[in-house]
Amino acid sequence: MVTVKRVVTLKDCRELSSRLRSEDRKEVRAFQPNIPLAQALHDCVQMSYKTYAVMEEGVGCIAIFGMRKCEPPTGKPFGVPWLLCSDELFKSGCKKFIKESKEYLKEVTEDFYYYFNYVAATNLKAHRWLSWMGFHINKEVTRTVNGVSFYPFIYLRNDNV
Repeated sequence: MVTVKRVVTLKDCRELSSRLRSEDRKEVRAFQPNIPLAQALHDCVQMSYKTYAVMEEGVGCIAIFGMRKCEPPTGKPFGVPWLLCSDELFKSGCKKFIKESKEYLKEVTEDFYYYFNYVAATNLKAHRWLSWMGFHINKEVTRTVNGVSFYPFIYLRNDNV
């Protein structure tokens, strides 16, 4: 059985770091190459104002997700959504969470109308999930960080989500 809790702990980050998907690990390492993986995950959580842990009974933390706030020097603040997971998230027992993730999208996107982040160009499972969720991935623009290519993705909230 899979449940979602509203607060991510360091213990959750440690559990997930031991089973993080290779594509997600590559993304984290591109931005934080020199610190332990569990600490990098916890730093992401600490920089966010909304965080959630996906827990599987008998396994532990299989995913974390959340929202950071970005306040650029000019322009309006926007949200930075993120999700990091293990392969367990895509197994049959987690179909319920995948289906319910659109409900969580409503919850994490209630504060802004514009959301922006990057996804590794090779993270195809993330591309499919982001597209299904309503995000637009711009595959014509690439940003490279420490040898990893990323595509920007955006989400414009509407009140009919």
